[in-house]
Amino acid sequence: MNPRYGICLAAVLAFGSAAPALAATKPLPKSCSLLSDSPGDATQAAGPSSDSIDIVGGDLGSGAKNLVVLLRLKSLAKDPLTTPGATYVFTWQAGATKQSATLLQFSDGTRKAAFKADAATGSNVAEVPVGYVVDTATATILWSIPRRVVPQLKTKGVKFTGLAASARPAVNIAMPTGSASTTILNGDEASSPRSYVDSTPTCVKGI
Repeated sequence: MNPRYGICLAAVLAFGSAAPALAATKPLPKSCSLLSDSPGDATQAAGPSSDSIDIVGGDLGSGAKNLVVLLRLKSLAKDPLTTPGATYVFTWQAGATKQSATLLQFSDGTRKAAFKADAATGSNVAEVPVGYVVDTATATILWSIPRRVVPQLKTKGVKFTGLAASARPAVNIAMPTGSASTTILNGDEASSPRSYVDSTPTCVKGI
């Protein structure tokens, strides 16, 4: 083999082997970290901030099957303040309609998640039970809402605005009907001026 040819071929092979690694690096979608909040501001009646009700961020994303809502907290480790219970709420506007995803945590450790297609009223009649994942390793709460139960998503392209979240220690009592009575104490709140358009690429999984 011609030595010069061998050197050129080696250079081409080396360049070719490096190309896939470069192509694998993709920037995060712009519709990520739509909601953010400074840590350490989860207030309570007395004592320091509580990590389990300390909001640090959140996201919302939709796809062919689901509307997925993600709330990030500083920690979801066991906390004496939330032992009696806790209430986590994520709200938004779908077009002109206010909606919400709620997670109630009870003193026995059980939980109940629901979606409300019209959260402008105080009634829980319109609540729909939905799937959820509480991940203590990543300190996140994820709601999975079937697209079919969100009236606005019958047509693609709806805009989600008015993103806000709250996390509070609470005394939640499960009732025989499946509803719950809640006494809410101090906690943390966050809001965002950012918006999301239906089916836009996002960080959240399960859409």
